[in-house]
Amino acid sequence: MPVERTPLVVWRSERFQKWYATRWAARCRLLDVRVEWYERAAAPDGGPAWLLTVIIRADDGAAPSVCCLLSAVCCLLSAQGQGMLM
Repeated sequence: MPVERTPLVVWRSERFQKWYATRWAARCRLLDVRVEWYERAAAPDGGPAWLLTVIIRADDGAAPSVCCLLSAVCCLLSAQGQGMLM
């Protein structure tokens, strides 16, 4: 189950909860979650930073959608500068 594969620190984050609540309200189902990048204390507030690839599907029978979810934009830029994400 995708929810069980989502790390708790990500699941409990405000950013993920807002994103998930929006998708839940739109009757979308979380099919898969993959952690692409994780850094323990890279966010501006000193918290963890992460990049997820998620697959969701609406209840209307449409094809699944793939999207990326990032904890903070500045984290991606700093990670790219360090050669961590290509």
